[in-house]
Amino acid sequence: MTSPEPWAAEGRGARTVQNVYAFGGFAYGAINADVHVHGDGHPVYLLEEHRPPAGIPGPAWVDQPSRLLNARSAVVPFTGREAELRALEDWRDDDGDDSVLSVRWLFGPGGRGKSRLADHFAAASTARGWKTVVARHGSSVSWEAQGSHDARPGDRTGLLVLVDYADRWPLHDLTWLFANSLFPNSLGRGVPVRVLLLARTVELWPAVQSMLGDRAVASARELGAVPDTQGARERVFAAAQSRFAELYRLPEAASTALPLPHDHPDSGLFLTLHMAALAGVDALAHGRRPPKDPAGLTAYLLHRERESWERLSEGGAGGAGSTTEALAGAAFVAALTGATDWDHGAGALAKARLADDPAAARSLLADHARCYPPLDPATVLEPLYPDRLAEDFVALCLPGHEVAGYRADPWAAAVPAALLTGGQVPAYALRAMTFLAAAAERWPHVRTTVFHPLVMADPRLALPTHHTPLAPDSPSHALGKQSTADFITGQLEIMDSQSMEGIRPERAWDFAYYAVNLHERRLADAPDERARAKLHLSLATRLAGIGRYQEAVAFCTQAVARYRDRDPADLSTTVDLTDALTELARDLAGAGRSAEAVEAAAEAVGTWRANAVPPLTDGLVAQTLATYGDLLRETGQRDEAVRVTEEAVALYRSHVHGDFADVKPGRWISTVRFASALSNLGTMLRDTGGQRPALEACEEAVGIFRRLQLSVLAQHRDAYARALAQLSGALLHAGRDAEAVDPAREAAEIYRRLAANSPEAHEAPLAGALLTLATCLSDPQEALATAEEAAERFQRLAPARPAEFMPPLGTARDLVQQLIWKADEDRGARTTLPPVTPQTRPHPRDADAVLLAESDPPPTDPFERRVARLVELWDSDGRHHEWLATGTAFFILNCWFMASERRGDPPGQRRSSLRGSPAVQDYVAACRTAVEATHGWAAMLRERRRCPGCGHTWRLENLQACAWCSRYTCYECQGIDHRGEFCEIVG
Repeated sequence: MTSPEPWAAEGRGARTVQNVYAFGGFAYGAINADVHVHGDGHPVYLLEEHRPPAGIPGPAWVDQPSRLLNARSAVVPFTGREAELRALEDWRDDDGDDSVLSVRWLFGPGGRGKSRLADHFAAASTARGWKTVVARHGSSVSWEAQGSHDARPGDRTGLLVLVDYADRWPLHDLTWLFANSLFPNSLGRGVPVRVLLLARTVELWPAVQSMLGDRAVASARELGAVPDTQGARERVFAAAQSRFAELYRLPEAASTALPLPHDHPDSGLFLTLHMAALAGVDALAHGRRPPKDPAGLTAYLLHRERESWERLSEGGAGGAGSTTEALAGAAFVAALTGATDWDHGAGALAKARLADDPAAARSLLADHARCYPPLDPATVLEPLYPDRLAEDFVALCLPGHEVAGYRADPWAAAVPAALLTGGQVPAYALRAMTFLAAAAERWPHVRTTVFHPLVMADPRLALPTHHTPLAPDSPSHALGKQSTADFITGQLEIMDSQSMEGIRPERAWDFAYYAVNLHERRLADAPDERARAKLHLSLATRLAGIGRYQEAVAFCTQAVARYRDRDPADLSTTVDLTDALTELARDLAGAGRSAEAVEAAAEAVGTWRANAVPPLTDGLVAQTLATYGDLLRETGQRDEAVRVTEEAVALYRSHVHGDFADVKPGRWISTVRFASALSNLGTMLRDTGGQRPALEACEEAVGIFRRLQLSVLAQHRDAYARALAQLSGALLHAGRDAEAVDPAREAAEIYRRLAANSPEAHEAPLAGALLTLATCLSDPQEALATAEEAAERFQRLAPARPAEFMPPLGTARDLVQQLIWKADEDRGARTTLPPVTPQTRPHPRDADAVLLAESDPPPTDPFERRVARLVELWDSDGRHHEWLATGTAFFILNCWFMASERRGDPPGQRRSSLRGSPAVQDYVAACRTAVEATHGWAAMLRERRRCPGCGHTWRLENLQACAWCSRYTCYECQGIDHRGEFCEIVG
């Protein structure tokens, strides 16, 4: 549930608003922020205030090395990252544009100290007056996680958001995070916002950077190893040794020299230096010989960990009921699954054959929690920390390693497959495969006996790990065997080659990842420039398919440049260049660069007309013309759009023929494109007044889609959904509301499934389909719920592209209020017509809140005074575009302004004086520009709204509105309840 007005400013009488998510009796709330959930009710992520580690160890921790090494425990004082801390503070305090988000990607291998540095930086930022929030991915929290977290910056200096394990987040989940109203809410109040993302690699960063676009100042920095100069490693080792000696009460242990070889790559890891210090102190305390190399350190400390399980198991009445082997098994399973809810934890133990029934699972989970108390009390199977130690623990449990003195467990060999294969990929597969891939980099037996067989059994499991390539000097390259990275790449090549004949929309995101990962390798192997251009174009198409339009434009531009360098007289050059320019036009349009898109499409058409040889290229030319026509319509050139699209449809019709239910493999793409062009033509004809031919075209297009083979239709559900939405709009435009419901509902259902996997590409059409559905539904309750969802989705889209999404947002908000009033009237709760008040708003800057009647009864000040106040706010705020009026506010404002112009009021009248103000004229002109001037106004007049007086739907051109009451009425109802002192009918 999302409460209204989440942006409400603190102070000045504004109310505190909490957004609440509830599932199964448990709830999670966030104040000043959104709560995004998957369709199953599980949160995409949770936000919570940062809590610095206490740094106070428990008395029994000396018997459990993992507890002392965990960065979250902060047992060892912060040492050795002073320069990196200063760099983060400089980034945080940069006096740049505080209206723009600043994002940094901090990456480095596990064990370098990223989490500890981030924790210390967060605590220092809090001390400097910053509000610090942590974003935790939904896969790392339980369904039962509950509580309320206040994300309001209040009077703090700024807002800092930490995102750990960012490279494990699916990209579309990071997209949802950055769509949270938390960011524009804070920036809108002049509060600087910084987001620090922690990751092991930089592989995902280009995609994140593209997703952010111009919404953020983005940068990436690698956290380097501890330098082997000026005694830096010795200082880190000495600080840890001194602290551990204090805990063990062995002051004499604080003077041992660093035992590790300086040339070993692990010697530059903070974790390895701390492990060496701990092992040395612990060995002295127990009269043992300390290890001298990283593998020996790991084995020694894990032996000590196992001894803690043995003591617990042998502790009698005060100990655990589980055996040491069972506790070790639970720790192994927990390392792969991570903390999870009870049902999934018990299920994992059953798959691993550790617990045959709920009672046994309950007992083992309780004993495991005594060893590793969960951070979230609602979870079980808290894993061993640090992550790198857990990865090594998994490797040493699996048979095949050569570490002397550490016995592997044959039982463990079958556990990864039992947990990850044999059905639906579990939620913890991302963590499990990431851990196994990381372990495989250092332990070759993990690669050959576990990781490779898993991926070969189910290539889907390669996806979470393919963006973690090995460095050229990684130990696995020296083994004379295929590396983990090479193996994964080979599997992705197989999967990608099998998918070239068509990608199912729900898997487009996966395959785009594959394509990016394989691109550089394929370029290096390409035989010539044409082949390289085709690779760029193919990747651009993949990226555009999941909404990564900025990246798509970059790759497509390279393809166009390579094709332009080839012989223009060659027919293949004409075909290739036309195809690339057409794709570039679509990608530019997707990136919001409409003018450039039209230019690219026009060049594509010109290239074909000058050089192509019909009818060999009719299919390609029809596609180019259809794209050009669509872009002309979007930029207001409607008559030319109809002419061009009619030409495209005619070409398609001659190119595509036969029974659509049995389309040959080479023709189904053209058939889909024909149906899409036909549907687009119907919408264009509707906009230019051709109601009957518009409806016929839309019905024919949907009929073609429905006659296609199901396998073909499944691969093009987005195009089918668009055709359904356009048919619904045509029916609604013709006044056939009841018939419009079914296609609108089907379109919304398809888009909802697509948006769950690729929100960047499908969130906007889903919002549009929901708005259409809400408009034609007869059930007021369902219509209200649907309209509210449409408004919420447009609200998330509007900040990034206000010119495109503010107008439909205004329409959705108006419909919400109309339906609320209708529901109240049906219950007899009100007897007067309501003001049209938005229920959800994208920002504190809101023209509706100033222009429209906000309460019942309406305010007493006349409309012109509201206009004066709004223009003053707009002007004093740098004429920010989010003050511009849309929807009902713009309709009333424009009608009121034009009425004054038509009347030619005498100069002495107050209304004329206000209308004559340069600031007011500028404001109205800016609002008109925001709705695309004449084209946008004409389109708005053709929209249908419900008259609350008689309940009938009318085009806006047949409705009027009261400037004072902010209420629509048709001509027959205009006399109803418009007797106020300042009531003024306009329109």
